[in-house]
Amino acid sequence: MEKKPIIEKTIQILDRYSKLYKEISKGRFDNYGAYMAGGHFRDEDELTKPKLAIDFLEEILKFPKDEYIPEQPGRTGIPDFLPRDQRVHPFFLELKGTDTADLATHYSQINQYLKPPLRWGIITNMRDLLVYAPDSPIPVPDYSFSFLQLYKDYKAHKDKIFDFPNTKRFLNFVTHFSYRQLSRQEKIEYIKKAPPWTQLETLDPDELIKSIRTVVGYLVADARTHKTKIAEYFFRYDTKPKEAIAIEIETIACELDRKRTPQPVDAKSLDRYAQAKPNTVEYQAFDVYLARVAYFTMTRILLARIWEDIGFIEQTLYDGGFEKWYEIRNRQIQRVLKEAFNLAGEKYSWLYHVPNNYDWFTPAEDTLIDVLYEFSKFNLGKLNTDVLGTVYEEYVDRVDRKNKGQYYTPREIVKLIWDRVGFNNDEAFFRYENGKRRPKLIFDPATGSGGFLVEAARRIREEARYNDKDFDDLTEIMLAIVDGLQGGEINLFAHYITEVNLLIQLTPIIKKSLMLTNIFINHPSLRFRLFLVIR
Repeated sequence: MEKKPIIEKTIQILDRYSKLYKEISKGRFDNYGAYMAGGHFRDEDELTKPKLAIDFLEEILKFPKDEYIPEQPGRTGIPDFLPRDQRVHPFFLELKGTDTADLATHYSQINQYLKPPLRWGIITNMRDLLVYAPDSPIPVPDYSFSFLQLYKDYKAHKDKIFDFPNTKRFLNFVTHFSYRQLSRQEKIEYIKKAPPWTQLETLDPDELIKSIRTVVGYLVADARTHKTKIAEYFFRYDTKPKEAIAIEIETIACELDRKRTPQPVDAKSLDRYAQAKPNTVEYQAFDVYLARVAYFTMTRILLARIWEDIGFIEQTLYDGGFEKWYEIRNRQIQRVLKEAFNLAGEKYSWLYHVPNNYDWFTPAEDTLIDVLYEFSKFNLGKLNTDVLGTVYEEYVDRVDRKNKGQYYTPREIVKLIWDRVGFNNDEAFFRYENGKRRPKLIFDPATGSGGFLVEAARRIREEARYNDKDFDDLTEIMLAIVDGLQGGEINLFAHYITEVNLLIQLTPIIKKSLMLTNIFINHPSLRFRLFLVIR
């Protein structure tokens, strides 16, 4: 780290807002030094948090915008800024205005936030900065410093700036808390040595959605590198898979260009689409298809990790299990992933063992490292909300919305509609037959990513009357979801997403069953009643 440029850049940031200093102080101060020394202002929301602190975080500590979680208005009980990867950067940043004369008075708030994996709590008003370790009210002296003192020392004694104790503490802080990007091997080591979940973890669906977007980005980029070799993944004499993919790509092309006359396709057409030139509709259609391949791959990895985290299948992608299988499979992560899919396929063969248009793709080793590391940030066993639908709608099928008139209903509207029809109690969920509860049937003729069925499953799971300590009751709820929810869809890809989305909703019931019996007896016909409408 070049020390002098770091200091100079920090001073430039502090000098950057002279107009704002003057405005907030009503003309009394027009530079950082005078402003901080001469007054205490309620400037948290207009200066210290959105200006000085963000600039320092991004320009000095080098955090990219997508690598930290900014303050989320309306959400309480969380710090102002959190790194997204809190294992590499186990600290948080709490911001105050300059009207906070003594930062130490907020120690109780800082200590409340200091829970694993966080090991450092930082509080600043951009005049002073204090760093705390857990359960110690004394700021850590090696990392706590004064911005104002640094500013004064630099302005008065630029040539001797490195001689001051405050400067040394400032540089210690920057060195210790700056953004660090892990190497591939470091990521592998983090996954191998990841501690078991304590079940005290929380899962932020918004952060998981961001990670899903990141993972899909990795997989899309990887899938594109396979484009010209896609036909090689199938046996030469097996033309059906290649023809099926070519048909899907031609369908996408016709949706992109409504004036296009559908072209006859066969197995050989796949090579023609793969070699299409940029800016042609065939090229664009193939790119949409590859995005579906990437998203499908992500959903299978995500579901396998969810099932591992609840103990439904053996750990292979996280928590000790990864280390074991990484060595057994000769440190080849592709083979580890295959093992995970085999285990998941024993529980739900249709998704993992039945051939389809997307399962030919196996991500490269480096891509898999990035994907598994990204998901290793979360205890996915705690997921019980619809995260797939949100990403699916915004990321993949813009073509469908634009050209087929498919508009996916926002989740808030889905909830409102179910509320208005009274789908929120046992009488709505079940009918009685010979004294036993039987699920009332729900049919969605155009499921999309499954929003209506997913919300219905969540309500049955969370609002029906049942004893979650009774295995028979849990089985009854499971069958209400599996047998009672039905849907149809013309889009093959949306059909798969709905299936995975419902499996995620079913997972908490599976988890409770496992806690009672330590086994899960598969329903002999465990397969959601979703139908692909062939046009």
